[in-house]
Amino acid sequence: MINFHYLLMPKNLEITCDRCDEAFDEEDRMPTILPDCGHTLCALCIQETIGMNESRRHCHMCKTKIQDHHMAEDFKANYKLLNILTLLKQKQSDNEDVVKLSHAIGCPRHPDKPVSYFCKACNCAVCVDCMYD
Repeated sequence: MINFHYLLMPKNLEITCDRCDEAFDEEDRMPTILPDCGHTLCALCIQETIGMNESRRHCHMCKTKIQDHHMAEDFKANYKLLNILTLLKQKQSDNEDVVKLSHAIGCPRHPDKPVSYFCKACNCAVCVDCMYD
């Protein structure tokens, strides 16, 4: 098991949209999840993409077609990524290189528990409770 409560971050790290390569923020470039495939793009890129004609309405990562029936409310903000961005901004303003991730990422099986380890056998992130399940 690999413990990843803490992550060493390079100075001035920015997490960017895979389509436009602009840094995510909490306004126009809000990280937003595509409902058909789960990839995250900024809100501006999603707006541009859903405004395209049907042949070009697809995820730029995996090419999954974005269904025509999706409304604006189908595209949800990626709040986990926003939590990580907030932590990064705090640490960068404090000039710290280490970011504590334990409260940023919750366990998929135990949402009230933070992810603490990566299980090589299962190839997934787990919490302490998962280790004993």
